[in-house]
Amino acid sequence: FDMFARHLVRYQHILFWPVMGVARFNLYAQSFIFALFKTASKSRMQREMAGLAFFWCWFSFMLSYCSSIKIALAILFLSHAFAGVLHVQICVSHFAMELYRGAIYNSDKEDFFRRQLNTTMDIQTNFWTHWFHGGLDYQIEHHLFPRIPRHNLEYVKPFVQELCTKHNVPYLSVGWFESIRLTMVSLRKVAEQSKSEKIVAKESMLWHGFNAIG
Repeated sequence: FDMFARHLVRYQHILFWPVMGVARFNLYAQSFIFALFKTASKSRMQREMAGLAFFWCWFSFMLSYCSSIKIALAILFLSHAFAGVLHVQICVSHFAMELYRGAIYNSDKEDFFRRQLNTTMDIQTNFWTHWFHGGLDYQIEHHLFPRIPRHNLEYVKPFVQELCTKHNVPYLSVGWFESIRLTMVSLRKVAEQSKSEKIVAKESMLWHGFNAIG
């Protein structure tokens, strides 16, 4: 498996887009794994499974109105491929940034605040693209204050930027296309390293994305 995974990691910058097109199916699998094995109580597990069952019954019922199986499958995969844009939004905020392994706090310069700024970035948006991102464009603020509703994150951003400027902490906020470029550069860098170093699946960025890590 490690040899196969290493081969895939070598081309992860190319496989990134096809994987994003089917990434939603992986989230379905992660949802069932969480509901069955990681819920805190039996009652919550039952509620989670009931919600998943309701979704699939509703979705299957909708697809049953298609005139043929081919059209139903086409709608299934095309709709999920389009939804893959949402997965890209999550990835571009993280994949180009630092990845912590082992001990997180090694010095006073690696406190919680700096760690969030080192591992994620914001995406610059306007009114329409902000709606399309669904609040994921304010990823730094979300990491710092995860309980703040997404519609209030934009009001927190100026305070975070001011604090970063005051204490000389890097604050990365770039446009959509620049975030894509940085992500591709980072993926390709790891891919090139895998050709000469021993990198297994669980250390690759795509593996982290599959398992919602980070």
